[in-house]
Amino acid sequence: DLHLSIRRQRQMCIRDRGVTAFVGATLIDGHGGEPTADATVLISGDRILAAGARSEVEIPQGAETVAVAGKFIVPGFVDTHTHFFESGRIHMDPVVPIFDDEITEEADIEWLKARLPYTLSRYLCSGVTTALSLGGPVHIEFGAKRRAAELDRAPRVLVAGGPISNSGLEWVFDGEHAVFAADSEEAMREKVRFFADQGADAIKLGYIGEAMGVDTDVTVDEYAPVLRAAADEAHALGLPVLTHVMTREELEGVIDTDLDAYAHLGFDEPLRDESVREIVKKGIYVAPTIAVFPKWVEVMEHEYRMTPIEEQCADKEVIATYLDYPDSFMKKIAFQLSAWALKFMIGDARPAIGESARRLQAAGAQFAIGSDASHIGTPHGVSVHSEMQLLEAEGVAPSNLIQAATKNAAALLGKLDEFGTVEAGKSADFLVLDRNPLETIHNAQWIHTVVARGQVFDQKTLRAD
Repeated sequence: DLHLSIRRQRQMCIRDRGVTAFVGATLIDGHGGEPTADATVLISGDRILAAGARSEVEIPQGAETVAVAGKFIVPGFVDTHTHFFESGRIHMDPVVPIFDDEITEEADIEWLKARLPYTLSRYLCSGVTTALSLGGPVHIEFGAKRRAAELDRAPRVLVAGGPISNSGLEWVFDGEHAVFAADSEEAMREKVRFFADQGADAIKLGYIGEAMGVDTDVTVDEYAPVLRAAADEAHALGLPVLTHVMTREELEGVIDTDLDAYAHLGFDEPLRDESVREIVKKGIYVAPTIAVFPKWVEVMEHEYRMTPIEEQCADKEVIATYLDYPDSFMKKIAFQLSAWALKFMIGDARPAIGESARRLQAAGAQFAIGSDASHIGTPHGVSVHSEMQLLEAEGVAPSNLIQAATKNAAALLGKLDEFGTVEAGKSADFLVLDRNPLETIHNAQWIHTVVARGQVFDQKTLRAD
């Protein structure tokens, strides 16, 4: 029988490649529909061969079977907002070094460069199989992408060229610009082409004004045409655009610049209903970054408490700077001054962001998850969980958060044909969880197994790495 012969040849071919079948878990595939109980996920090499109910997925003869009954499979998480030139240690604080001459930027640079392979492994330990850098010094951010590609225990790293903004913020880090200025449409197009030539996967834009401590005569409305030119150039090159905002006025001022995603929500005031409708109508993705400043203040006010995923996967040398420091009266004063400064600049960001998130959810907006790692209090890898947990506390449903951290993130990056859901043909990027994340997103911390591009890691080995 010809069909039987073809089937046997196909099974032999699959066996030659090596097939692993994860059998018995509840599958939450990332599409947002009802989960599939007693599912099977077949992988071979770095690809998913099939995913669905056990009764519908044939397991080839000779396949390795992994029993995962009682567990839950979700796509690997995507953090759409990271920076590898930021260590997350207190060395980054602008106040602490004034009181402690051993806390320097130079020491931090040396540490973070040497620490990069371990930093990358913290993402996998946390269930993050793809991390998007939203820019910084070219040699560090693009260097992290190259290094990750060489390592087994690393997420897929993508890089957004930039940030490109109006002039006014001169930030040089390790001898190179961390923010790039473009004040005209032609200058902006030139910068976009430069980053495209560097191999950028996206473009990070922004308007920088008073909220960032920058004195500029250019209003967000005046700068909008320059941002629109960037989006035009980036889209012609096949690159999505993510735009930084700090206030409601800035967010609303760039809403018509053809951006693909917001990399923050306004910290000062909730979005107006008219703006919410425009965001939904235009299909703009929103990554709220609700955790970044409250967590920084927690550290500086000695209120930082580790979550289970932080205890498992956070870099302990980073955490030590939160919990074991300061050890003198003056250093304690430095921490308190830093907390006061942050509160003065930002205020309590959670109420405004939370209300905006609730309005966006009610209107059917599409969220993405971006942690803005690694600032103080939001260490690399684990902070994707802090972000989701705080958003859940503000009323965003766990089902929406799972989609935000998986399918939506891949879609906004133009990579949904590659990853973001658990289905045939996609990259084998998924997590096996011990608890149901649809009950509460806190359960996403309880990771049993991480599968990243077909490599299977018991999470316990990643914790002890």
